[in-house]
This record gives sequence, C-alpha cells and structure tokens, in this order.
Amino acid sequence: MTRAAIYCRYSSDLQNEKSIEDQERSCRAVAERNGWRVAGVYADRAISGASTINRPDWQSLMRAAEAREFGVIVIEDIDRAFRSEAGYHAAREALNFLEIKIHSVAGGEITPLEGSIRALMSAAFIENLAHKVRRGLAGVVHSGRHAGGRAYGYRPIPGKPGELAIDETEAEIVRRIFVEYAAGESPRAICARLNREGVKPPRGQHWQPSSLNGSRQRHSGILANDLYIGRIVWNKVRMARNPATGKRVSRPNPPSEWQSTDAPHLRIVDQELWDRAQARRPKIAGQPLKAARRPRHLFSGLLRCGSCGAPMTLRGADRKGVRVSCAQYRDTGTCRHSRRYYVAEIERMALAGLREHLLSPAALDRFLETYRAERKRLAGEGTSRRQSLERRAAEIARKIGRATAAILDSDGPTKALTAAIAALEAEKEAIEADLAAIEESRNVVALHPAVLDRYREKVSNLDLDNAGELRDAVRELVHRIIVQPSAAGDPITLDIEGKLAPLIMPGATSIRSVGEIGGSGGSIQPISPTNSVLVKFRLIA
Repeated sequence: MTRAAIYCRYSSDLQNEKSIEDQERSCRAVAERNGWRVAGVYADRAISGASTINRPDWQSLMRAAEAREFGVIVIEDIDRAFRSEAGYHAAREALNFLEIKIHSVAGGEITPLEGSIRALMSAAFIENLAHKVRRGLAGVVHSGRHAGGRAYGYRPIPGKPGELAIDETEAEIVRRIFVEYAAGESPRAICARLNREGVKPPRGQHWQPSSLNGSRQRHSGILANDLYIGRIVWNKVRMARNPATGKRVSRPNPPSEWQSTDAPHLRIVDQELWDRAQARRPKIAGQPLKAARRPRHLFSGLLRCGSCGAPMTLRGADRKGVRVSCAQYRDTGTCRHSRRYYVAEIERMALAGLREHLLSPAALDRFLETYRAERKRLAGEGTSRRQSLERRAAEIARKIGRATAAILDSDGPTKALTAAIAALEAEKEAIEADLAAIEESRNVVALHPAVLDRYREKVSNLDLDNAGELRDAVRELVHRIIVQPSAAGDPITLDIEGKLAPLIMPGATSIRSVGEIGGSGGSIQPISPTNSVLVKFRLIA
C-alpha cells in the first residue's frame, strides 16, 4: 500500500486555526479514495508560504521524504505548499529525484508544467497583495492613524486600530531624554543613568545608545522620531525577503518616498526643544553614504568582553598608547568588566600566539588528513548529484520543447506558457551553474606543497612590524579575541578563535566551530577543508 504524507498550512495568526483540520480532513479523503495509507501529517500554522526555508513542518516533511517514509504528498491546493517559483522548483527537483509525487485535493496529481504555472501565479498574487497592503497602509497614514508598530511614549486605543494615545509615564522619559540631550549630554550617559534608575527600556533589558540614536540611514531612534512633534511619517523602509533564510529584512527608502501627515494630538516634545536636539545631530540627509573605512587597528571589531560578550571599543589614550574597554560597561553600566587594555599589548600577544599555535606540525598534519578525506567524500557526493542534475536538465529541455510547440500551435493566450518557459530557463541556468561548480570541485583534490610553504611563510611573518602588509590576511584569519576580566596589574588572558583555512585556501569561510580548549596551551582541530578550520587557544601574559 502506498504511504502518503499530508501537508497543511495557513498563513496568518488572524486566520482560523481550524482551517488546518479542514485541510487535513479533505486530504485524508483523497488518500482514502486512492487506497493510500497516511504515514504522517505536517502542518505549519500562521507562517507565510512565500518561502519554504522558515517553515519547520515543511522541512520535517522533506527530511521524511529523504528517508523514503512515503511516496506521495497530498495537499489541499498547491498554494498551501508554495507561494514562490523558486520554492516550488527546488522542492520539485528534490521530490522528482526521490520519485515522490504531489497530489492536490481538487486537481489530482500536479504535473510539472501545471506546478510551474501555478507557482508563477501564486508569486504574482503575493506581489499584488503586497502592493494592496502598502496602498492600504498609505491610506491609514493619511487618515491620521499610525501604520507602524509600537512607539515608546504611546499606547494603542482598544478597538480603534492605528489610533494612539500618549502614555504620560513614558512621555515624561521622552521629554527628559530630549532635554538632557539638548543640554549636551551624550546618549551613552543618558542611557547609563536610566539603567541605574531602573527605568524600563522600549525593548530588551537595558537602555542602549542605539535606542536614542537609531539608524542614520533609516532616520530611526527616539531622537529622530517625528511622532514626538505630532507628525506621522511612513514608508521610511521597505521589506525584502532573503531567499537564503526566508526571513524579511528592511531596507531604507530615500526621503522622497516617505509619506507623512500631521497628528498634533500626539505631540510630546515642543518644537523649540526638538529643534535644539536636532541641531546636535549629524546632518546626513541627501549626502551619499561614505565608503567603508579601513579598520584603524589590526583587530578593530574583533575584540569581545569575556564577561558579557559585548565588543571592546576604544576608550582613550595616554603616553603608552591607545586603550580599549567593554562597550557594555561604558554604555549601560551593566557589565562589571571595567579594566582598560592597551591595544598594542593585545596585538603583540595575539600575533605571538598565532605564530606559535598555527605552525604546529601536528596541527598541519591533522588538517591535511581531514582535507583529503573530505575532498574524497565531496567528490563522491558530487558524482551522485551531477547525475541527478543532468537528468533534471534533460527533463527541463523536453518541457521547454513541449511548451514551445504548444505556443506555436495555439491561437489563444500564451502568456502563462511563456512565463512557465522563462521559469524553466532560469532553473536550467541554475542547474548548469551547479554542474560547473561540481566539475570544478572534482579537479581540486590535493593541496600543492607550494601552498603550504606560502602558508608557513605568512604565519612566520605575523608581527607588528609588517602587520600592515598582512592586515587583510590576519583579519581573515582571526575570528574573534575574547578578553577575559582581570584586575589592573594582573596578567592579561586572551581566548583567540582563529580560522586556519583562509591562509591555506584563500576565499574559504568558516561556518563550523570546535570545542573549547582549556589550559594555557592550545591545539588545532580541523573540521571541513571546504569551509574553514576554527581553532581556539588561550594566551596568558
């Protein structure tokens, strides 16, 4: 008896959760009519169908498919499983390889061509829906209501969506922030004072300077919130879905696209105080973004506090040099790691440690052994995947041929077929790129001895005299340096996490880590030569 898996989904927490039960009931009826035994039911609740990556039950279903726990997937309709072309084609390729079919309640087995067209239509629906939502939000703003999320200093009015009322307790904090900032106080000092007094922040556990400053590109933060002077501003950002994670991320819009309306009943800060505060803020409107600055110091941005995990940032200088300290201690006063450290001393310790530990013959031998074993494994996997991709490429070519012939023979509308062909062409190009990458990886199995000689030379030369020349290589090599708390005058303790592969294989990136290594020494444990070897060791000086 064929085993079937049932997949159900609804997209919004405003929808009726019973729709899952209704979908499952319809899918079970299909399975019963076809004589299939239901092997499992997978349901994603209140999750958009625009991506398959961030749906846990869909991912569980695909893992069960790889384990051959069923031979057919039953869904109410294709839009329950796919709302994007990319998601459909990726899943279809995997399921075709596993010889698993997809059935819908109303349409029966979903053919590849039908699936491509329906996925295209679903993607168009999502795009059109987003346009209508934005148009509706624009109407909300122009009617004097708030279209954004929670704003500090206000509370929603029950039963009146989008309408706000001033929360006087929080409003007093807002006025205090503006008064102190306009008087010359820094955001860091204001936040530290609020934290000491136990004032609850807008979000999180502590007030942070970023709560006040916000993003300069997004014109956000308490000190830049036009709502405090009775003006609702909307469309500062737009949302885009990251195809790698399925998550939506915000991107700033230019000021020319912002939409605003007056709401004098929401004013908290008077105009004179607002103007004095804005006069202190940097003027960036209309100015092009500056190019990324080269780090001032060798390990800028890589130092972390061993007590709270916050960055170690510059904290003044004296005749002996520049010093760093915990940003959390400085900004919020919530970390007790108060010691300041000289940057040059940390740099000397770190470079000496890298030279000592990364030139260990045993470490290199273990790395090479793992590298060769991993390359052989990947070559074997590449052969199997290449065969699957080649079969899929041939299938796509046949589909394109049939769809083209259908267009030539048709007297009616062919827009849907043309769009389906375009989607298939895009998938074909992606497959060709994958095949090229597999072929390239097959040709790299051994490391040339000259590569290792160059690696040894680079590591041997790691010191402050030529760190400038090797700055990029060093920063690629070091993952982070954790400065453990210690009293003034006591030895400094550094935990260094370094990436071995970038010096051996330029362009490699680290996605894995190894276990903790204790003691004053250290060792290197290779993980995957296709990514990077992450090493950890402790230095005490």
